[in-house]
Amino acid sequence: MFPARSPLGGQFVTLGSLSPTPPVIDDECMQVNSCRSVVLDAVEALPALERETLALVYYRGMSCDEVADTMQISVATVRDRLHEGARRLLAGVGDL
Repeated sequence: MFPARSPLGGQFVTLGSLSPTPPVIDDECMQVNSCRSVVLDAVEALPALERETLALVYYRGMSCDEVADTMQISVATVRDRLHEGARRLLAGVGDL
């Protein structure tokens, strides 16, 4: 489905690999887990390079300049991938 390797030489980052799923305790937690599942599915559906770029910026805390240097692309490309990734995520999660 997705390439096995990122342009950085490692495995592509998945949102599920960054944080554990909280235990289900009650109805409120079940609803949160349901929303979380929708978001995780939307992230996993992103093209690999957009997913990698979003993960580096939002989950690793890198700046656009740092991501551009790391991935050997322009800052404009980083910003384009962030914009397109965010647009696809919003479309993918619907009316949460």
